[in-house]
Amino acid sequence: MGAAAQGIKLASLEVTATSRSDLRGLLNMKHADGTRVYAGPRDVELVVRIRAPGVEPARLRAMVEERYRCSPISSAVASAMPVDLSIVIDGD
Repeated sequence: MGAAAQGIKLASLEVTATSRSDLRGLLNMKHADGTRVYAGPRDVELVVRIRAPGVEPARLRAMVEERYRCSPISSAVASAMPVDLSIVIDGD
């Protein structure tokens, strides 16, 4: 969407997201001191591969960085966001 708004025709765009987590947290395990092992991701990495023939690399980089700053997912992951848990159990 950002490329089209700037008149840039992309030849390719690939985004890969990876993260690392401690499996012990997913298994509800505890550290030696009794505290729970954190179950969430320890880090997240996004790799953006982009190609637009005839467009300066600096312009593509600036476009991707601007889209990243406007992303609701990136914003949510980058800052702590409260999560509410509701449990509804229906009867027979």
